[in-house]
Amino acid sequence: VGLPEVWETTVAMTRRGGIANLFGGPKQGTRITLDPHRLHYDALTVKSVYHHTPNYIRRALDLIVRREITAADFVSSEFPLGELVYALTLHRDGQLVKAGILPAKDGAHGTDGNGGRP
Repeated sequence: VGLPEVWETTVAMTRRGGIANLFGGPKQGTRITLDPHRLHYDALTVKSVYHHTPNYIRRALDLIVRREITAADFVSSEFPLGELVYALTLHRDGQLVKAGILPAKDGAHGTDGNGGRP
């Protein structure tokens, strides 16, 4: 569910000239507050997407059935939950596009959030 505070924070964190892509459908009637000064003078673009329609689902399933795409085509890495911060850092630095974050096994939790990586 799209939370108004997440949408507002997303726009607030967007760099000058950047695009804020809002997703996660909010409840009908939900309102958010944006800073029009930033929208105008920082040249922000705010978009919202609905991630699927029946046509997109049919097309995606067809591509999978025909083995034209696999998860390996767009998920380049996997990280345990304990390395989430490390994975997000790689993504932020442009070294990673998509990664699978795997839940901890047997109740294990990472202690420092980066799995001991630099």
